[in-house]
Amino acid sequence: MTRFYCLILYFFLTSASVFSTEFVSKAYIIDKDSVKTEGFIRFFKYKTTPVSIYFCKDEFGKYELFKPDDILEFKFKNQHFISADVQVELSPTNTSTLNDNPEFILEKKRIFLEIIIDGNKSLYQYKSPFKKDLFYIMQNGKLKLLQQKYYKKYIDDKYFKVENKRYVGQLMYYLNDTTTLSTNLGMLNYNLSSLRNLFQYYYLSKDTRPVYSSIPRNTKITWGLIGGIVNNAFNETHTEFLVDEYKGRLAPAFGIFAEFLFKNSLWSLHYELLYTGKVTNYTYNNEYHNPEYYTENTLNSSYHAITGNLYAHFPFRLRNGEMFLNVGLYNTSCYDLKTESIEHYKFYSTETTKNLYHLDYHLDAGYLLGAGWCKNKYSIELRYIPGIYYHNFISPKQLNKISILFSYNFSK
Repeated sequence: MTRFYCLILYFFLTSASVFSTEFVSKAYIIDKDSVKTEGFIRFFKYKTTPVSIYFCKDEFGKYELFKPDDILEFKFKNQHFISADVQVELSPTNTSTLNDNPEFILEKKRIFLEIIIDGNKSLYQYKSPFKKDLFYIMQNGKLKLLQQKYYKKYIDDKYFKVENKRYVGQLMYYLNDTTTLSTNLGMLNYNLSSLRNLFQYYYLSKDTRPVYSSIPRNTKITWGLIGGIVNNAFNETHTEFLVDEYKGRLAPAFGIFAEFLFKNSLWSLHYELLYTGKVTNYTYNNEYHNPEYYTENTLNSSYHAITGNLYAHFPFRLRNGEMFLNVGLYNTSCYDLKTESIEHYKFYSTETTKNLYHLDYHLDAGYLLGAGWCKNKYSIELRYIPGIYYHNFISPKQLNKISILFSYNFSK
């Protein structure tokens, strides 16, 4: 049975990873003849600047490959790229591979550059495949590389990692129409955050705004409401001397969820907190030896269930909305436990009845597999939730749940 569940989980994960690679966004391109075309662009990861893109007029049409030689620019959402012939600095950044030459290793290439700030003073970024970020400015109508390099410097037969910060002098000349930046340049670092802040401070000091400013890509968090029904398939026992049965098999489920969408992934991580109904358990056990010697135990308990779900969400596009797969873990605990226990004991001439207090608890945990459909802010999902059920220190039992859930995302 465990192998069967593992195969199901493997199938879900494999299918999700295949389907979720096809996400697209509305975009436009401008070709070499300066003709603008509206359409859709396929998702690409932001770890490096793309060397090519896939674009199509129709979201579900045939996508065509475009390289920097083919188009002048493209834009989707709030990400704007241009193509240009520029100098690329090729020196390594890893300490173990540095050389002792402070001079730059430059090569001319045509690449895509992302516009970070566009205006009277502009900033561009290129994230190279060598894991080195390069930055450019527009000076006299030409793109200029802000030059920076790490290299080794030997002192007393020991070497140290030092930095050639020529870009500081370049920026002092480039932003020389204001004197308020001199203190900022001394603390400047060669990274996106530091350079973006410098340019924003420049525009603030000039009491103006850039024509365009990109929005930093971060993990996006959305939230919403979720509700539906859950069917608890408890295993019950009915014999002459043992009865173990439950009420509340079909229960309401409602709560809230948070979605964490990572900037370099198509899939997202969801966490849900749900109230999943009231459960009542009746247990009767008769340890029967003979009519004069036996023990009867009756237990009535009830609790309200709270479930926490943590799962990966894999969406894939359709012409009308999107389908999705969910794979993850769940855990259910309880509150407002109420327990009534009666023990009747007979040993020949001795017979006693006791009302007992039990240290009662409930826990079930396992994993969840879900599939559903989403359009705009609304979604519907069918879930299969197998797990292990623990109650009142009785041996754990297999528990299978099925639920139908509806959700509304406030932040989409």
